[in-house]
This record gives sequence, structure tokens and C-alpha cells, in this order.
Amino acid sequence: MKRLLSAGIVLTVAFGMEGCGTTTEDERSEEVLERAAFLFKHYAEAQKKQDAQMLGVVRGDLRRLNGEALPILVKILSSKDQEGQGYAAFVLGFSNDKAAAAPLIQATHHPDETVRGNAIASLGQLGFPDTPAEPFQRLIKDPIAHIRQATLFGLTGLVGPKSDLGMLDAVHECFQDVDMHVRAESLLVVRKMRRKDSVSPILAGPLKDPEPMVRASAALALGAIGREAKESTPFLIELLKDEYHRVVEGAWIALNKIHEKDFDRSYATWRDWYEDEQRVHYTCLEHKEVSEPSPGVCPKCKAKLERVTKDPARKPLAPSEPVVPASTGLYFCPEHTDVVTTTPSKCGRPGCGKDFVQKKPEPVSYVCPEHPEITTLSPSKCGKPGCGKDLVPQKK
Repeated sequence: MKRLLSAGIVLTVAFGMEGCGTTTEDERSEEVLERAAFLFKHYAEAQKKQDAQMLGVVRGDLRRLNGEALPILVKILSSKDQEGQGYAAFVLGFSNDKAAAAPLIQATHHPDETVRGNAIASLGQLGFPDTPAEPFQRLIKDPIAHIRQATLFGLTGLVGPKSDLGMLDAVHECFQDVDMHVRAESLLVVRKMRRKDSVSPILAGPLKDPEPMVRASAALALGAIGREAKESTPFLIELLKDEYHRVVEGAWIALNKIHEKDFDRSYATWRDWYEDEQRVHYTCLEHKEVSEPSPGVCPKCKAKLERVTKDPARKPLAPSEPVVPASTGLYFCPEHTDVVTTTPSKCGRPGCGKDFVQKKPEPVSYVCPEHPEITTLSPSKCGKPGCGKDLVPQKK
């Protein structure tokens, strides 16, 4: 704690803007630039160490620097000092002044990748609602990977459930980027947007990505979408068997958020629960025709839907056909198992006459045609990432 507080004092005081005497404009610019470089270095170190407290201290100093020297930072950004431009573009992202936006927009055209990347990231982090989408639409397709990543990072400061700057499709395209950091950053943007439209693209790509970091981010993105991502359930359950613990943790968090549960991360727990859920639906006691896969209210009378077991599909009987009890099956003699009938009676073998007993049907297993290791005791879909095929009865 002492080390962090001392560092905070150093950051605030070491480059104080108040001097003992008068300074020229060039000296003041040089002082601001030195302070910007110093803060950039400490910010990068705090990020690398994931030191949240130190990051808070540095962010506070960056905001103060903007308040004290915004015009000078803007002037440095438009200068010919390329290194200084990079620092200025970074620092301006911590401003609360709209005057920082226009210079940053202009800097997104800069030929230097460091200046361009810092500018687009800072422009987004300003978070002004009227920020134009054009710089992001342009740089999300930049040939340099870390520029694309910086663009996505900037977008996280602007988008949300009600606003995507018209870039949802462009973000989805980043799921297939050759750079894993770009793929992972795009999923952070999707987590901010929380759109149901993102579910299918995530299932088709990131959830089965070869990189564990991307798979974990994909699972967390589905969790952020919430109940509207329920179709991802079997895929997330299969992800609980992933060999990387962060992927397992991401899938577990997502499942609990999507279904508002507090289950453990055991694959067996979630598999058994899901199989049981396939046998039930939610219906209105007054309007039996209403059937929903999840809790809610009746669209006709607004009554709470009740959880009931699904009735197996039955072939309607013609009026002339006799009604056969649902429990009727095969009956056999316990002594002579080759004697079988379809109705209860007694064995007709000479000297026997024992009552027939009902023959219990053999349980039916369902298997994925592509992944035979996936089996259940009820019809459902394959939970393997990228599959989702209907399970079929397993041949004996």
C-alpha cells in the first residue's frame, strides 16, 4: 500500500505544472511531453501487472494533465514530433473535454501506426455519444492487426445494448480475424452490446476457436447476452470438459447467468439438468395450447406459466378403434419366456397356468450421428461445439 501511495505522489508532483519562475512556451510543451511519457510508461507497467490500484492513480494523473494542459497536448498532436504525437494521442483519451475529439479524429489518418492506434483507442474512450462512426469503420479493416485491436478497444467506450454505431456486422467479421488478440477484443465489444444477433456467429466461430483465451471470451460474451443466448446451452455444457480451466470457468459463469442458476461447474450436474429440461415445458393452465421452453407469462391472460412434463406425441385414434391403455405392452410367462402375448392372461402351457408378467421395454439411447460418444436417454441436440445435430436412436 505504501509503495502505491508513494508512487501516486511521485506521479502527481514530479512533473507539477506550477514552476518557481516563468517558462517559455517551448519549455512548457517539453515539460508536458515529459510528463505524458512518464505517465504512459507507468500506465503500461500497471496494465502488465494488472495492478488495479496503480492504474487508478495513473488515470487520475492523466485526467489532471488534460485539465492543466489540453491546448498544449492538442498542439503536440498536430506537431511534426512523431513520438510526441503518440504520447499526446494516448493522454487525450483521458480528457473530459470535447475539444479533444476533433484532433483525435484527424490523427486517425496519421501514417504512423502508433499515433493512429492511440488516436482511435482514445477517441472511443472519450465516450461522447455524437462520435462519428467513420474512423472506426475505416480502421477496423486496417492491414495492421494492433490497429484493428485498438479500434475494437475504442468501440467498447461507445457501444451498448442500445447503440452499436451500425458496426455489429463488422465486429462479427472480426471473429474470423487471423490475429487472436483481435478475435478476443471483438468479443469484449459484443459483451458490451449484448445482442441476441451475436449468438449464432459466436457458436459458429469463437466458441470452438483453437485459442483458449478466445473460447473463454466467447463463453463470457454469451453469458453477458443472458437468457436470449439459451440456444448455446448444450455447447456451453460441453465446454465444461475443456482442458483449460479458464474456458471451463467462462462456460460455468455463462450457464449460471443465462439460466439464473447457482449450480457448480460439474459437467454431470449441468448435463443431467439439461436432459431433464428437455422433458418439460411451460404452459398456461387455462390455455393449454401455450407452450414455452422457459418460464414466463401467458400471452393471452398474463398468468404465470407452469412447469409441466411434456406429453409424448400420440397418434389420434379413429372413433371405431378400441382405446388401449397407455401402459399396455408385452406380457410373458415367468417360467416359459417364449410364451408372449399383448394382454394380461395366464400361461397356456400344460401344467403351468401362471399369471403373465409385463415385459419392461428396454431403454432407448440417443446418439449423435457425427459424435458417437455423445449419448443421452432422451431426444436432444449434440452439444459438441459446431455440431448441434439432432440425436437419433442408437442401433442395438
